[in-house]
Amino acid sequence: MSRRVFPFRPILALLTLALLPSAASAQDEPRGPSFELFGGAGAIYSSSSGLSLHTETLGARGGFSLTRVWTVEAALSRTSGDPATWNGEVSAKAYLFQAERVRLFALAGPGIRREDLSRGSADSATLHAAIGVEITLSPGFYLRPELRSRWPTAHFDERHRSEDLTLGFGWRF
Repeated sequence: MSRRVFPFRPILALLTLALLPSAASAQDEPRGPSFELFGGAGAIYSSSSGLSLHTETLGARGGFSLTRVWTVEAALSRTSGDPATWNGEVSAKAYLFQAERVRLFALAGPGIRREDLSRGSADSATLHAAIGVEITLSPGFYLRPELRSRWPTAHFDERHRSEDLTLGFGWRF
């Protein structure tokens, strides 16, 4: 009596071939730091005062790519208005789609918001989420349009949030 081992060999060969390209592409992963300056428009929405537009949002952001998909970022931004608001945030960013020059991403994480008031300042913890695109201009430079929403953890609902629409110019090292 003979056993048939034949059907398993093609399956094993296909699995081996399928793993080889991923091992080769793992060597090309863009690991390393990045830095970005950004600016744009901001708005705050609350159920008591409605939508309040601000004239500008300016900031800086630094990141470190862990793999082709995952990046860790930290950002500091200032939104003008009355009162002026500072936001410090840490984010986990995942690239959802990648083409030759375009990378679609989503990110989320915790942060802290400081409002400069006439009698001092007020701090509050926040959560944020964003979606955006990185458009490669050259191997080291990119543009990054992004829409970011923030919610204070004390009022985590749709009635209290802020939105920033920004355009960043970044460098990868």
